Amino acid sequence: MAVNKNKTTPKTQKQKTVGVWSAIARFWKNYANFNGTAQRGECFFAFLFVFAVFLVIYELPLIEIYKYCFGSLSVYTLAMLLRVEAWSRILWVVATFIPCISLAERRVRDAGFRAGWVWVPGLILWLWGGIFTDTAHFYFLIFGIIISLLPNKSKK
Repeated sequence: MAVNKNKTTPKTQKQKTVGVWSAIARFWKNYANFNGTAQRGECFFAFLFVFAVFLVIYELPLIEIYKYCFGSLSVYTLAMLLRVEAWSRILWVVATFIPCISLAERRVRDAGFRAGWVWVPGLILWLWGGIFTDTAHFYFLIFGIIISLLPNKSKK
């Protein structure tokens, strides 16, 4: 069999892998960037970071209540700490609301779906629980981690 030497193979585009810190930096850098795409690693590490900070902030009141139960805190100090922690949770949710939606939109677009579909679960989750609690943000972060596992669309 003769081999055709003029036959060229298409070059595959290698995507640079995204590390943890560069994904977090891109998350904040593209705060309100709803255009373009986001790689799997960028989405996964950014949502994992937001999720981890959210869990730390969410669990702090349990530590304070534990200290109160064993007598190392007064009622006044406990009430003040719980108020500060509640406001920190609210501020974290407000600060990460827009970048989470924009990152999810870019990731869904990279997976080959319409970007508008991110707003359906996002708005349902935030309207369902986001007005009164921050559990909707928790569920949306889980949604973000799941969409980061979607494969990239194949470019032919």
